[in-house]
Amino acid sequence: MGFSVQIVHTNTKSIANEATYDAPVVVAIPSTNLELAVRSAKLMSRRAGTDGLILILEDVERSGFIATCNTAFKMSSGGYFVYAAQDAFAGRLWLKIAVHQIEKHRKNMLAFNDGKWHGLLASFGMVKREWAQANYKGELFCPLYHSHFGDAELTVIAKQQDSLCFSPRSVLLEVDWEKDDRKVNRDDKNMFRRRAASGFDGKLKATGNVSLL
Repeated sequence: MGFSVQIVHTNTKSIANEATYDAPVVVAIPSTNLELAVRSAKLMSRRAGTDGLILILEDVERSGFIATCNTAFKMSSGGYFVYAAQDAFAGRLWLKIAVHQIEKHRKNMLAFNDGKWHGLLASFGMVKREWAQANYKGELFCPLYHSHFGDAELTVIAKQQDSLCFSPRSVLLEVDWEKDDRKVNRDDKNMFRRRAASGFDGKLKATGNVSLL
């Protein structure tokens, strides 16, 4: 096939004592259901089309999606970092196309075709590590969120910096049959509104009306 994507499984308790995971592209899958995560990771690996490493990070401490992504980000290295979820479904050559697009357009963040947001929000996204490390002192997402809106804030920042691109041919769907019936974390939503009003710690011009649409 001409490419190699290793799948590694660890957990939020053990990873602090492990060596840094290094690859040209590190793909993080925070997990509370290992069976789902492994199934998604295997398909991602087969269909990647380029070299990388898939890191399944089991959230045994139930610290939340945001904190688990941040841990995976800090405990890995390499030019690009992808955040996904345990219910992601990858299209063919999803990663190869994404890397080509972010480099072609010279952007710092890429939104995958998740089947929902059409590039308006990077619910599954890829970032240039150097850019992302500078936003929150080494964290991927603002650590004040628990489950939601970390991706939304990062998307808004990338948009206003003209650093976001969308790759419609790079398919990474979220297969969650109850997604539309499940409400977002209310505390996270309120946190997003407060931070938007202050320009996300001064990163952007303060506004009380940030819209992703």
